Amino acid sequence: MGRNRKKLAVLGVVALLASLFVAAAPTPAGAAPADYRIRVGTFLAKRAGGAPADSMRFYTPRLRVHRGDTVKFKIKGFHTATLTPAGVGLKRWVRRKASGVGEKWAAVARDRDDGKGHLKFNNRAAFPNQQGCGSGANPCNYSGNGVVNSGIGIFLPKPRFVVKINARAGSRFGFICLVHPGMRKKVRVVGRGTQATKQGRIDRYRDRQLDEDAANAAALH
Repeated sequence: MGRNRKKLAVLGVVALLASLFVAAAPTPAGAAPADYRIRVGTFLAKRAGGAPADSMRFYTPRLRVHRGDTVKFKIKGFHTATLTPAGVGLKRWVRRKASGVGEKWAAVARDRDDGKGHLKFNNRAAFPNQQGCGSGANPCNYSGNGVVNSGIGIFLPKPRFVVKINARAGSRFGFICLVHPGMRKKVRVVGRGTQATKQGRIDRYRDRQLDEDAANAAALH
């Protein structure tokens, strides 16, 4: 009986340790939707010793997200946070839709009311194309089937724009600023069994890149 009790005690300890291990184990990739925070451009004067500089960058590495994740853009400056259609090459989309005067999503359009040669802001680029959404409580929906545009940050009630990613796994698209089409970043929607980008990696990229941009601005100034 003594040996049996010892065996039972050992088994009890093993079971307890196993349960603690399971409770402490990390959550599987994609088990819960993530909230990403991404800065879009920023004023660099404070970091750059007073240099009147404005960065033109999405402060994130190439991004991998899960369907159902939310992206919260903090737009600093005269920029947009625009999600391009899935499945269309980013360079190709910019070249055909957003690189020349008068193109559908270009920042500048021809003002035909004032005669030939007159230009104006393209309202499609300057203002949100989905109404009544974009806040944390009511994010805009990105399905991958079309463009989701924040509009220019300084025209927003708050310089924040929130989008929920509902494109299917395997979708590839991009973030772009319609005012400065050179500002762009590629994004991929991965399956639940694949690890998405962690916010910590985005934060480290942002801090490192901000320091580098500020140093370059100060040196140029």
